[in-house]
Amino acid sequence: MLRLGSAFLGENPLAVAGNGNEEEFVNLSQLCGDLGRLESLDDLLDLPDEAVATCIARAREASPDLSAADVALRCPLVRPSRVRDGGIVTEHLKPAFEQMRDRLVAMGTEKAIGAAEALDQQIASVPERPFTTGDRDLSTLSGPGDEIVNPGGEIDFETEMACVIRRNGMGHPEIFGYTLYNDWTLRDLQIEVWAETRSLYGGAKNFAMSNTFGPMVVLSSDCGDPLTLQMQAEVNGAVVASGDLSGAVRSFPEALEFLFREDDISGHELFGTGTILGGCLFEQGKKLPENASVRLSCPAIGVLENRVRG
Repeated sequence: MLRLGSAFLGENPLAVAGNGNEEEFVNLSQLCGDLGRLESLDDLLDLPDEAVATCIARAREASPDLSAADVALRCPLVRPSRVRDGGIVTEHLKPAFEQMRDRLVAMGTEKAIGAAEALDQQIASVPERPFTTGDRDLSTLSGPGDEIVNPGGEIDFETEMACVIRRNGMGHPEIFGYTLYNDWTLRDLQIEVWAETRSLYGGAKNFAMSNTFGPMVVLSSDCGDPLTLQMQAEVNGAVVASGDLSGAVRSFPEALEFLFREDDISGHELFGTGTILGGCLFEQGKKLPENASVRLSCPAIGVLENRVRG
């Protein structure tokens, strides 16, 4: 399976390719330099359709010329026009909402009890709840190996997949490929925000380095049905979650139709699927240990590992 991504070679940014071997890569910036200046996967996606196809064809035939020790992978898209997280999978919501409700009830205040009752309505609507999305702050993106600094809350991970949406030569959105997505969340703040605004997003989802993607993007043409790709989460080397998107209530094409039913795509986007069932510690009634190492993996995509500080 061909994977594409963004990296640094020393201080030099470049686009890279790999064929499933995470020990060596192809320098796309050098291989396809005649097609345009490629300092990231974003630059490749900006190329005309024919040039993109040419670059992919060359990458399939090329021999690796970089070792993993030479490069530092980055967030696959370093300048997406938009990042959204949605709910094509909703199985995770019921146990997560139940944990939130129980925490609110334990607070005992009138405001908290009212917020808990509102969550009961949300629980009853799963999985038929309307398709909603939440925008992510583009300044909060991070990639494989980046240190995630806990700003001082109850930080948790979320195991997701994301699709890379390319604006093609006709100006239409198309699914280019898939990557892993760790949607870091401050659970205590999320509960507070819900009690105040009935929103699940806000600052609990948008803090420095809180939206981690990677390690690379597997082409949509190479991976078969993305809903069947197996994902796994480990904390400090212990497996804490595994599963796939087979319980999705919407397909990726259906999500695309919703996302762009009124708005044109202005550039290349990242869209998260929502969390797989059991794909975070919060819904299991657990908390992430301090200074934990969190490792998300998928055989088709690779390994996305980060350490939390604090």
